[in-house]
Amino acid sequence: MLEEELGVSVQLANGNEDEVLSKDVQNAIEQVMNGNNGEEMRKRATVIAEKINAAMKMVITKGLLLDQLMISLHL
Repeated sequence: MLEEELGVSVQLANGNEDEVLSKDVQNAIEQVMNGNNGEEMRKRATVIAEKINAAMKMVITKGLLLDQLMISLHL
């Protein structure tokens, strides 16, 4: 979900059977930290974090249910 729908992650493995090597981790880190793709990913992550924080404040102040939290996040 984070990678495909929200665009805020890099996939290292697909399931429990895939082996993750140190070079794979290095490539993922470089992809996120460098270049336009990483910059866009960080911007989207910031927007999502702001939405989550705002939604959590509503949950705390209004006592909303989890269903309402997800709806308010528009995720």
